[in-house]
Amino acid sequence: MAKRQSEAELLRLEVEELTEMLRTDDVVEALRTSLRDRGLVIDELLLAGFVEDEDEREWGPIVTKTGTIFLYERSTVHGVTGFINEMHLTSAR
Repeated sequence: MAKRQSEAELLRLEVEELTEMLRTDDVVEALRTSLRDRGLVIDELLLAGFVEDEDEREWGPIVTKTGTIFLYERSTVHGVTGFINEMHLTSAR
């Protein structure tokens, strides 16, 4: 019988998969470009969540290597660049 994974382990795996997508998947090239335009280094980021809706928008939290959380919202309409909204939250370390 396979051992059931804990919620924490499942969350860790999801963040790893999303981060790999952020770093390598052509589907999110526009997101990478927008993040680079903000001075962020893609290989130093974790994509901690990702949501898309039927109105051609996506949003999610990105964590920097210093622990700052960058919340973004952007349009996924072809040719549209930049962010609709963004917010930086400082780590509570």
